[in-house]
Amino acid sequence: MKYEINLLKLMIKIAILAMLVVMGIHSFLSGLILVHQSSMNPTLEDGDMLIVNKFIYIISKPQVNDIVILFRDDPTGIATTRLGSTLKDYFKNMFNMEPTVRYVKRIVATEGDIVDIKNGNLYINGELMEEDFTIGKTYSNQGNFPQVIEPGYVFVLGDNREISLDSRRFGQVPIKNIESRVEYKLPSE
Repeated sequence: MKYEINLLKLMIKIAILAMLVVMGIHSFLSGLILVHQSSMNPTLEDGDMLIVNKFIYIISKPQVNDIVILFRDDPTGIATTRLGSTLKDYFKNMFNMEPTVRYVKRIVATEGDIVDIKNGNLYINGELMEEDFTIGKTYSNQGNFPQVIEPGYVFVLGDNREISLDSRRFGQVPIKNIESRVEYKLPSE
């Protein structure tokens, strides 16, 4: 009987350790995000499952064309673009706390770049961007252009340009607000 109790205790310890390792990996290195929006169509669609890298921007800087998961502390009017949950969100949900609002967007400019939008087109540093992965025209959405991207910030847009809520509306994004980079889209059925 004592052997079975010791074995059970060992199994519980191993299960707890495995759970802590998985939670650590999910919280600090990598994770899964379920897309619940259409602002990145056609690149990403509602229901796509993404594998994200949460460690990458600790060792490198964000680059143009990186697709990133970012958050804002007090977003306005974006409930319909909320992305999926992480373990932190599950704990917040368990304790009836407000979940973190996330966006998935593409970085189009980094610090020092000049972003201009005119006649439905995007210009970076005076060069017209030919982007075959976008839908629709790129309008300013009441943003002031041209803009110089400040140090420590990036400018993000959704690939579905006519409906995306992005830097044209909420401004340049601090790099510290980028949670992870999308590494892979899992194949759908």
